[in-house]
Amino acid sequence: MTREWPKAGAPDSTLIKDFERVKEITATVRALRQEKGVSPKEALVLYAKTAIPYPEIISKMANLSAIETVDSQPEGTTPFRLDTSEYFLCLAVNINVEEELAKLNEDLAYQQNFLNSVKAKLSNEKFVGSAPAQVVALERKKQSDAEARIKAIEEQITNYKAQITN
Repeated sequence: MTREWPKAGAPDSTLIKDFERVKEITATVRALRQEKGVSPKEALVLYAKTAIPYPEIISKMANLSAIETVDSQPEGTTPFRLDTSEYFLCLAVNINVEEELAKLNEDLAYQQNFLNSVKAKLSNEKFVGSAPAQVVALERKKQSDAEARIKAIEEQITNYKAQITN
């Protein structure tokens, strides 16, 4: 008896995208642990403003005791962003708020400069008129993403400043 080999179907783009997000979240949690000096063996809690794909895999790979969905940043958490999604990691260490504010202000300045360069391109009539529609659409997406990142950074700065005054 012989059988034909199974035929490969088209890849599931949603599955691939979801697992890329799993990899990004896991890598960022691990990097934050290392940056803040938190042991990989210590289970942490991750909060997210959006639904997370495959939370059980992320929990296992990043050693998280829980993953919860929230509307705003919980007290005492360290925020991070991936694209326009916001996440908050509850680290059991004290963070240097002034150092974090300096990093956020630097990132804010970079994002504002990036946004200004994108706006300059989009305000150039010659560029908009001669560029293919997909290039113009990509620039508009860059603009909206940059605006969302700037808003998120400004919220984080406000939260850290509130911690200083308390």
